[in-house]
Amino acid sequence: MKNKKPLIVVAILSMLMILTGCGASSKQALINHYDEMSNQKSAKATFKMKVTDFDIPVKGSGDSSSAKQLIDVVKASSITGDIYSDGKNGKGTIKLNTMNKTVPLEFVGNDKNIYMGADFYNSLFQLMSSFGMTPPKYDFSKLAGKYVDLIALMNESSSVKSKVSSDQKEAATKAVNKSQQDSSAVLKEIIDTLPKDAVTKKDGVITATLHKEDVKKTIEIYNKYIKDHKDVDAKPIKQKDIDEFMSEFKAFDIIIKYDSKASTLNYTLTVEPKDGGKIGFEFDTKSEKYDGKIEMPSKDKIVSPTEFTNQMNAITGGH
Repeated sequence: MKNKKPLIVVAILSMLMILTGCGASSKQALINHYDEMSNQKSAKATFKMKVTDFDIPVKGSGDSSSAKQLIDVVKASSITGDIYSDGKNGKGTIKLNTMNKTVPLEFVGNDKNIYMGADFYNSLFQLMSSFGMTPPKYDFSKLAGKYVDLIALMNESSSVKSKVSSDQKEAATKAVNKSQQDSSAVLKEIIDTLPKDAVTKKDGVITATLHKEDVKKTIEIYNKYIKDHKDVDAKPIKQKDIDEFMSEFKAFDIIIKYDSKASTLNYTLTVEPKDGGKIGFEFDTKSEKYDGKIEMPSKDKIVSPTEFTNQMNAITGGH
């Protein structure tokens, strides 16, 4: 593919499309649901993403059995996660499940600090051993239950010329909030513009199916919103790039299912490249209220940048 930029836009809009494509009454129901979840100070979201199709033509005289083995590994893998917010602090765990192993990435933070669970490295190296790599001889129990202060680590990095000030943190938080507001506005614009007959409703489940031309139209709606709202921090995608990107596919289908009673969202994205094959993804998510309280790691659980660098050197054999 000559231009990858539309791919990024399509991927983002595919996620947004989870809430789109319904008739008048259903549109308003989805908008109300989106606003309710967006405005909740405390919330919990769980999600799962998996590959449903990964049929890629193997070209050349290479080892086709190795390629098939890799394809089978990808199809058997998934990404799952849980994300929580209590209105002040947030936490979450994202897990890569592959080759009978799980690599969890835990994080916790707020608008001032971000911490990452150091246990991640143990799981990562164990996964690498599945590819024939010898895991380092290191006592990973030293990092068990510990957290890395990502802001402090970035400030200590020799590649960072200036430290991240509190003003910069606040500016970054405002930028994220502005981005969320823009996404919400674009989403509502898309919901309001899509045709009424692009949906079916049965047993409380709304199902919308969008094909290649529908997805192109969605990107065009996105472009129009960007052009009409000069304060949005984004640039429209050139029509030439959209057409060029979409011309790479025989089919580009998105199926969205929304269950208002269960508060679940499901979508599948399936593409068929012109040069053959088929690639498909499925994404499930469930949102609900969260009444718990999230605590930041205590000082004795936080690994200092110097200690973390020393630990990494011990793991990798660096100096």
